[in-house]
Amino acid sequence: MFINKKISYNQTIMDDMFKIYIIENDKHRVSFLNIGATIYEWYVKSKKRHVVLTNANLSDYFDSTKGMLGATIGRVANRIKDGILAFDNNVYFLETNFDHGANTGHGGNNGFHTRPFVMQSIESDRITFGYVSKHMEEGFPGEVMVYVHYRLDGDALIINYEAYSDQRTPINLTNHTYFNLSGEDTILNHEIQSNVKYYLPYNDKKQIAGTKMLVMYTPYILLDKIKLADVVMQKELQIPMTNGLDHCYMFDPDRKQLLRVIGGDLELNVSTSYPAVHIYTSGFASKQALKNSDEPFNKYRGIALECQYESDAVSHKYFSDIIFGPDRPYKEEIRYEIKPVIKK
Repeated sequence: MFINKKISYNQTIMDDMFKIYIIENDKHRVSFLNIGATIYEWYVKSKKRHVVLTNANLSDYFDSTKGMLGATIGRVANRIKDGILAFDNNVYFLETNFDHGANTGHGGNNGFHTRPFVMQSIESDRITFGYVSKHMEEGFPGEVMVYVHYRLDGDALIINYEAYSDQRTPINLTNHTYFNLSGEDTILNHEIQSNVKYYLPYNDKKQIAGTKMLVMYTPYILLDKIKLADVVMQKELQIPMTNGLDHCYMFDPDRKQLLRVIGGDLELNVSTSYPAVHIYTSGFASKQALKNSDEPFNKYRGIALECQYESDAVSHKYFSDIIFGPDRPYKEEIRYEIKPVIKK
């Protein structure tokens, strides 16, 4: 299904700029924006509930200070220290738009989240978007053809990324959806559980230090199911740098991934081909109006689970190799499964 010109809440939108597409099955209905190949709304039919945060004003999808709700993030997700990209005996200087100029964040202020993707194909339960990122766009070398495939499979929305570059360039794509499963004004009553093994600490500028720290015996451990308030409100996390969780975790490569969030009568299970996930509990909310809500985007309104390669991997020798090129295409997957909680 394709909608253009006007949408249900009577906001007129500019022709040929925003397009909204819908896929669905008997369990879920998900809509997408062409800008950023964005997850716009996700409606769980059995609960008659929207479970992701959606901007009320479409223009906010062009504003990088508004949370990048649901968007595809690239060319490189998360942080690049000092905005300096150095590889293959070349140095590139990027926009330092994060953390008071300490980092390049999420591809820059005009990263993939602001770019017009083209719908390539659509069926009732799946859709594919494509985008050509030009050489030196936002300072990144190489022309990259990006495909974002979304597919509903029962209770799961599966995202597959493909990217092909004509020269070697860093790529690290993720999705930036904020989930709120219960419909409350906060996610602090949600519970989280994960067998992530490491987290990546910051230095005092909120730059990735380059070490992997075991989560065991730290405030970052999520092995047992725990209320988000009991994690976020710990003294060690209630600091101006993060205001809760805003950290990149690494999965244990020797164990089956476990990443689960429970909110009210729904649970979200996340699995991925990526080695890491950045968990963000929206401690720096941006106050814009939200669709399907009477309250704005306040602190702790949603949780983002951004599966990816390690943050700032391009700067650290012992992190993943995120340089892709003609002989190394990019292919990764994220699976978000939302289903009713099974009562025991």
